[in-house]
Amino acid sequence: MSFDLFGTSARDEVEVRRTLDGYIALAKASTDISPDPWISVDLSHLGLRRSRHDSVRAAMRLADYVGAGGRIQVGAEEAPLAGEVLTAVRALASEGVPVMATVQANLRRSPGDIQDLIAAGIPIRLVKGAFPERENIALAPGPAVDRAFHRLACSIHDAGGVVALATHDGALREAVFAECGQLDCEVSFGVRGEDVAGLIADGVSTRVYLPFGPQWLRFYLRRLAEAP
Repeated sequence: MSFDLFGTSARDEVEVRRTLDGYIALAKASTDISPDPWISVDLSHLGLRRSRHDSVRAAMRLADYVGAGGRIQVGAEEAPLAGEVLTAVRALASEGVPVMATVQANLRRSPGDIQDLIAAGIPIRLVKGAFPERENIALAPGPAVDRAFHRLACSIHDAGGVVALATHDGALREAVFAECGQLDCEVSFGVRGEDVAGLIADGVSTRVYLPFGPQWLRFYLRRLAEAP
């Protein structure tokens, strides 16, 4: 399983420390639920908007509480932060942190980003992308994003990279499988449980994403807008 703590961008050092303490507590508790828990984190919650250096240091401290089979799974954020997020991910990887990057298929910059991540040996969690962005930055939701997701997934696979398909779009997932074979998948807790059971029955390595905490409203509204 992959555990996350709902939250918002940290505005000051006190808030960063409070958020980090919450993630550390979550990491400690999650070992009682999953033998190899991953911790999913948005780096803006650890102060990325204030200081990339400090957010990387905070994520490194969190990594100390992730077990041998665990990983720090860095989430995607709005397009203006994409470069900062991926630079931070590469910095974490260079320090030996077991890290996974999230790439949004709808962003026009993503083909270049996946090449950089593959070259650095960083696994990729591929999502469609749920943030509203300008047309010159991102593809419009719909078939164009589906095609981009398919193309990126197969490009990562063909280049020898590690990719997990984080989508509940069964038709798109099966189209990727048909071209590339079975790839790892990620699903959200409580969404289309029958699909999860089917993936597991078919022998597909499937991780469940479980966000937790009181600051859930922003995440819920974004998911609702994406898939009512």
